[in-house]
This record gives sequence, C-alpha cells and structure tokens, in this order.
Amino acid sequence: MFSVDGTQDVYGELCELLVAGGYFRARITSLSPFDKIAGGLAWGIQSSREAIDVEFIEDANIGHKIKIGENIEAALCNMNCPFPLAAHQVQGLDFPQIFPVVQWLLKKVISTREENARALREHADLCFKRSMGDVLTEDLAPRTELVPKRVYKRRNLEEGFQSAEDHVLSVLLEYGQKSKLLAEVEADKTEEEEAEKEALQQLEEAELDKLLELMGSYKAAQKLTGKDVTAAMARDQQSIDRYSELFQERELLLRQQREAEEAAKNASAKLELRKQELVQDIEAQLQALQAAQEEYAGATAELEVCNKAAEQAERRNARIRTEIERIGGDLDPKRQEALRILEGLLKKNEGLEQEKEDVIQKCRKQLQAWKTLLEEAKNDAPQAENEHYRQLEEQHQEEHEKLQELLHKVAKQNRAISNTQRKIDTIPTRAELVQYERRFVELYDQVRWKFEETKQYYVRYNTLSETINYLKKEMDLLDSIHEKCEQVLGTRAAEQLPAVIQQTTESVVASKNRVVNKLQAEKQSTQTLSDMCNTLLAKQRAYFSGLKEFQEECNKNENLKSLLEKA
Repeated sequence: MFSVDGTQDVYGELCELLVAGGYFRARITSLSPFDKIAGGLAWGIQSSREAIDVEFIEDANIGHKIKIGENIEAALCNMNCPFPLAAHQVQGLDFPQIFPVVQWLLKKVISTREENARALREHADLCFKRSMGDVLTEDLAPRTELVPKRVYKRRNLEEGFQSAEDHVLSVLLEYGQKSKLLAEVEADKTEEEEAEKEALQQLEEAELDKLLELMGSYKAAQKLTGKDVTAAMARDQQSIDRYSELFQERELLLRQQREAEEAAKNASAKLELRKQELVQDIEAQLQALQAAQEEYAGATAELEVCNKAAEQAERRNARIRTEIERIGGDLDPKRQEALRILEGLLKKNEGLEQEKEDVIQKCRKQLQAWKTLLEEAKNDAPQAENEHYRQLEEQHQEEHEKLQELLHKVAKQNRAISNTQRKIDTIPTRAELVQYERRFVELYDQVRWKFEETKQYYVRYNTLSETINYLKKEMDLLDSIHEKCEQVLGTRAAEQLPAVIQQTTESVVASKNRVVNKLQAEKQSTQTLSDMCNTLLAKQRAYFSGLKEFQEECNKNENLKSLLEKA
C-alpha cells in the first residue's frame, strides 16, 4: 500500500511520463487528475491505432467515469495488455496499478510511430520512383537542348523598319520561321471567308518571297550589296501596311457582326420565352408585368448596343470603300482581284446589316405588342382574382397561427420530455448499481484494511509504550535500591534491606503474573473468535453452494417449461 506522499510521487511521475510521450494536456493544472490520467490512456490507445469510444465531460459523475473506465479496460483487453487494469481502478485513480500500463502504452505508441514513419518513407520512395524514375540513371545527367540556328542574314543592317511587325517578321525569317498572318482565323468560316483567306495567304506568300529575296544565306551574306537590300525592303512597303490594316479591320467587323447577330437572336428568343411565360402564368399578372418591364429595359439596352455597332460598321464600310477606290489604280492584277473579293464581302456585309435592321424592327414591334398586351391585362384584371388572393392570405394567416400553436405545444412537450429524461437519468441503472455495489465493497475492504493497519500501529505503540514504562520503573527501582543500599549499609537498617528487596520482588512477580494471565485470556478469546469465524465461513460456503445449486435448478426448470410450452 502506497502512502499519501508515495501516491503523489507516482502521480507526478505519470504526468511527466505522459508529457514526455507527447500528451501535453497533462501540463494543464486546471484539469483534474482523472481527466489527465483517463485522457492519457485514451490518447495512448488511439495513437496505437486501436479504436476506442470515449466522450469526456467536465466534472463527470461517478457513473460516467466508470463508463469511461470500462471502455478503456475493453480497449486494453483488445490490445493484449500484459498488465490487468479494471474500470474501478481507473475511476478510483489507483496510480500504482496505472503506472505500468502507461509505460507499456508509451512503448506501444513509440513502436507505432516508427512503423508509420517507415511505411510513409517507403510510400514516398515508391511515389518518387514512379514519377521521377531512378535518380542514378542518365536522366539527371546534363543534356544539350536544341538551340535556334540562323539561316539568313540581313545585308544592310543600317536601315530600319517601317513598323515593329516588319521587324519581327524579318527576325523570324533570319532563323528559318515563316509567320502566318492568318493563323488565328477560325476553321468554321463561310466559303467567302475561305476565299478571302486564300487570297490573303497568296498575298502574304508573295510578300514573304520578296523578303526572302532580300535575305541571303548566312554563309554567303557577303555576296549581296547594301543597295539591293535597301531597294527590296522599300518596295511596296506601304501597300503591305495598308493590306494589314484592311485585314485587321475586316476581322474586327466580322466579329462585331457575329456579336450583333447573336444579340438579335438572344433578344428574339427572350421575347418568345416571355410570351410563353405570360400564357402559363396569367394568374400572376402583376409579377409578370414587372418582369416584362425588366425584359423591356434589357432589350432596349441591347438594341442601343446593336444600333451603335451598326453605325460603327457603316462608318468602317464607308472608310474601307473610299480606301479601296483610292488604292485600286495602283495595284497589280492579283491584288485587284483580292480587292474585288473584298468589295463582294463588303456588299454581303451591307446586306447582312440590312437584314439585321429588319430583325431589330421586328423585335421592336413584338416588344411593343407584348407591352400593350400587358397593359391591357393589368387594366382588365378581375376583382375575383383580388378576392381570391385575399382569401388565400386569410387562410395562410390562420394556418400560420395554428402552426405557431402547434410549435408551442411541441416545445412544451419537449420540455416535459427533457425533465422526465433528466429524472430518469438520476435513477441509476442495474449496471450502475452493480458498479456502485462493487465499489462500495472495495471501499469497505480498503477501509477495513486501513483500520486493521491503524489498529496494529496502535497496538504496537501501546505495547512499546508499556514496555518503556516498565523499563523506566525498573530503572527507577534499581536506582532507588542502589541509593538506599549506600545509605543503609553502615546503619542498623541494613538488616531489613533483604526483606524489603524480597517484598519488592514479590510485587513485581505478582504484576507479571497478572499480565501473563491477561495474555492467556486474550489468546483464549482470540481462539474462540477464530473458531466462530471458521464456522461462519463454512456456513457462507454452504450458502453459496446451495445458492448455486438453486440457480441451476431454476435454469433447468425454465428450460423444462420452455420445452413444455413448445410441445
């Protein structure tokens, strides 16, 4: 049995052991010893990859603590813990019994961590090898990469370029790369656009051929003169810039045209959808009116955008037409053919613009018609609808009041159920009563053992105290005899000294005999009580044996009754 100081020492060692293992909640001074110890055991079990169902509650009652102890006991049994630990020992904080279990758990946690680290390391190596391969292969050796190689070289480096685009194109040609101005043109264009693309590609190839004529081989660049390069670069440079601008404007115009067509289609689809919604939702005319107004505002905004886009397109068409007429006489037959293609595309664009205007006018007429229809529907709404809405509102209010009453009743019933549940929880169950009984028996045994130990200490103290008293009396007697002997040796009283000593000796012997008789009486009483205890133990064994036989007979009786009922 540990003393109070020894128990506190063991508790301190337990806390230090848990903190060293990684359970740092044991440092919190505000936690109770039960929370620290039970939490440390649960943490150790969970860290050892063992399942445990524990729910901690601040200031838990004895029933909840016993339940936690039972869960910990079951988990330790599943882990094959070599040190037995009962639930009442966890609840009663039996530190000497808990200490070896905590030591074993921490060893288990450390071994589990090592296994996890090893498995994680192997998994990381496997993933690295799958993605990167063997690190010692030649994949990590220095590799030479392909670098651009110069094929052509400008002969006259002093002259500049008309634009940055020409500079980029020239540099790309020096390294053997031909830039395509039509790389971003979509693949799903119409036949006219494909024809336009082919014409522009031919023009581009012709210009590239001219640039290549101005370029020489990188090795034979010194054979050309600077005058040739200057003449080649200055040739038709202005025409190239104009065609590039025309192509960019045409591409922008086509993109805006597609956006305008999509906007018109979206507006028409929205109006048709709005028509269907009005037919289906005639009972909600007020809400439909508001939605139609919002739709009208959106369509008006889209219409304004379309008008602006059309005006911009017309201005661009006029500018392009003027530019074509201006440069038409200065071009060769091939480029005039390309310009005729562009003129045809512009005429087609004008036709599309006219169709777009027709669609917009049609959308405006439909929008005005639907707006008129909505105004008529709003003005001609029958009074019956309003009465119907009012009745629905009243019915909704009544149902809402009934719902509130039912909710109040449900809340009241829930409070009653909660009160009943709390009262039921205050009544201990059979398992709790068994635990209480077991704990009371253990507490009784502990108190009885403590009482017997204390009683033995008292008996030993009393015995030693009496022994000391007798020794003191003996010393006092011997001292008095010694003093009197010195005083009476030379006097007449010396003759009476042996008689006095004899009388004292007889009194001491009589006292000794009384103590011996008392000891014999106590031994006799102890023997009698021991015989009575043995007799009671025999009766208890007979009682338990009879009770066991009675239970077996009761079980047999139940089995026979069940067999008779089945028969």
